[in-house]
Amino acid sequence: MSAAEIPKSTNILVIGGGPAGSYAATALAREVFEVTLLERERFPRYHIGESMLPSCRPFMRFIGAEQKVIDYGFCVKVIDSQCYQYADCSQLKTAGAALKFNQTKREGYSDFINPDPNKAAWNVVRAEFDEILLRNASDNDVRTGADMYGPRTSRENATWLEALTDESGWSWFIPLHGGRVSVGIVLKEESSRAKKASISGPDVNAQHYHNQLQLVPGVMQLLSRATFLGEVKSAGDYSYSATGYAGPNYRIAGDAGAFASITFMSVDGILKHEQIDPFFSSGVHLAFSSGLSAASSIAASIRGQCTEADAIKFHTDKTGTSYTRYLLVVLSAYRQITSQSVPVLSDIEEDNFDRAFEFIRPIIQGAADTDPTVTEEMLQATTDFCEHALGLTDPEMHEAVASRIDPQLMAEDGPILGPKDVAAIAGGDEETEAVLRRINSRKAVESLVDWQPNFRGESFNGLSIFLERGNLGLRRTPVVA
Repeated sequence: MSAAEIPKSTNILVIGGGPAGSYAATALAREVFEVTLLERERFPRYHIGESMLPSCRPFMRFIGAEQKVIDYGFCVKVIDSQCYQYADCSQLKTAGAALKFNQTKREGYSDFINPDPNKAAWNVVRAEFDEILLRNASDNDVRTGADMYGPRTSRENATWLEALTDESGWSWFIPLHGGRVSVGIVLKEESSRAKKASISGPDVNAQHYHNQLQLVPGVMQLLSRATFLGEVKSAGDYSYSATGYAGPNYRIAGDAGAFASITFMSVDGILKHEQIDPFFSSGVHLAFSSGLSAASSIAASIRGQCTEADAIKFHTDKTGTSYTRYLLVVLSAYRQITSQSVPVLSDIEEDNFDRAFEFIRPIIQGAADTDPTVTEEMLQATTDFCEHALGLTDPEMHEAVASRIDPQLMAEDGPILGPKDVAAIAGGDEETEAVLRRINSRKAVESLVDWQPNFRGESFNGLSIFLERGNLGLRRTPVVA
């Protein structure tokens, strides 16, 4: 929007047209509020963060953007090369990412959509994806060459994440549409500086990048026939968190509220301040989540469903809890990457499992906010628990175990078993124990991307989001006697 087009007044002003801003603006405009969105940059603009979570689909469905993304033809996280044809994803077989966080063990595999194929997500070119969201806001009257992993298997064309052999960081290999892939290296800042200090020449970044690629043999194998495109770009260490996410007549969402990253390098465009995690690709999910929370709390305040003070507290607690959940899981993955000699993801003491579960329960259930009094020991115990959810099991192992134990023990709605129960059921069968421990850990952390409880039932201070077009807002949660 040019300066001449900026209105002198508006009911709701959204500053920033990234996923969080576009989402909040669209949700509010569809409620027939007067919304103006201002964006400093000209779209499309480069942004890292290609991998989407399954939770993005219902978020986009609510603002009328899902079909636009489907029709665009981004790379779907599935094995079927013709999957773009199937809008309902009923033809999809599997989706996920292969993770080699420990070079001494085989890679693990996370099936992002199993058992529901309708949860398939995409790997996107963020410049194009973000522009779709921004144009969708405008449509709703807001003014404004490589190889593939696992060919001919159930994991064909999955994302590949691999730890560097020297334990200094990790890499990503993300298939995009048009035969391109995004390949990046993520390092601790001090490690990156030390490595670059020994390099001389006209293009230190490029040499540094290619040196680090030599430490990820799996990625190098996938790139054996690839052609290098563009130039290497790098970004330094950025980490911040707002002291609060809302105040009188304003809400903070997306990267404006919290951001955590470490030094990374990529060959795909100009890099900026980004939110990075190696496992859950949480940036867009958190942008949508905080954008929807902002829109709901604003609508509730305007409509008199609650006081502005209550709306402020709801958004702050909701956003803080979402960031806490992801922080715990991401820390778990980073522990394994930087300590490959310790079997972090596959062998945890039972007392840690018990203590961690008791601590993580209120966080996963939405009853806790980011808390500066959390001790190092408590956080360590929690990451120990989360690491079971990232354990090295695969669909084949789950299928084999399911054939020899009670199916209810593996059901999504089955009871959560403690480590002693799991050990007793496994009876010394290591494969059964690994699968059951992963299932029971994941029952908790999977609520991170579960749309239904997080946005239709999760309550903060007696309020929950009322997710219905035309009536978006907050409502009082019934008190059960």
